[in-house]
Amino acid sequence: MAKTIDVGVINTFQAAGADAVILKGEVSLSATTATNNPGVGSIGGVEYASLTSYSKTAYAAGTASVKDIEYNGVALTAGVQNTVTITHNGVTNTFSVISATAWADAEAVVDALVAEIGRYSGSVQYTAAKITTDNLQITLTAAGVANGDFQLSSNTGGAVNEGIPYEAPSGSEDEVNKASVGSAVSGGQYTKYSLVWDKLVSHNAISGLKAYRTVETLIYAEEGHANFGDFETALDAILDATVGAGSAGLDSTDVASLAGSVKAYSGK
Repeated sequence: MAKTIDVGVINTFQAAGADAVILKGEVSLSATTATNNPGVGSIGGVEYASLTSYSKTAYAAGTASVKDIEYNGVALTAGVQNTVTITHNGVTNTFSVISATAWADAEAVVDALVAEIGRYSGSVQYTAAKITTDNLQITLTAAGVANGDFQLSSNTGGAVNEGIPYEAPSGSEDEVNKASVGSAVSGGQYTKYSLVWDKLVSHNAISGLKAYRTVETLIYAEEGHANFGDFETALDAILDATVGAGSAGLDSTDVASLAGSVKAYSGK
């Protein structure tokens, strides 16, 4: 597993992709803020020829999941608890209902569970509703999307049906601030680059010996800035030429293909 050694956040960009260049054999990025990097204000040290892979993920708000669980096999006996258990954001809550007399039908049980979950609307990030006559539907709230999907079960062992699949958000203001405290602009929407490369480091066991370690550099680029497109084009060209299909690393052909993106290359 790659170890993250650097996080860069770029909120403003120069024209013509001047923030993404190759300098002295390294991918050099002008960052608004840089975490874990001695040269604050830039992301450097990413050896161009040592890049092994990268990923690029555009901003996405994420999608709240919707699931329902069947109660057609529920116990209608008086004095028997009927429950639904929901786990979200590391917290498991079991909601239960019980009646002193026999339940009229499964629909009555579902109605009671909807009301019970509703009592906790201020402390959980999901809502409950009845669909058809005996299915309990749980919907993740917009605020809950950032905290992951939820799991659902009942005492009846009823089938869980997925109405809308969960999709995790990416590049949100909250995510960026967690990666690099206080670095995101208010309401910012970021494209995230993950650069994986082999870094030559000192060997802990044998003095004077060095070994390669797989490391990761994360770059968050704010999509709303006027020159974001120039930066994106320049960095994509650099990365595609380095670790794209059929590439064996930096060579004269790669350099020629990066006209306008490359400021200097002098080797190391």
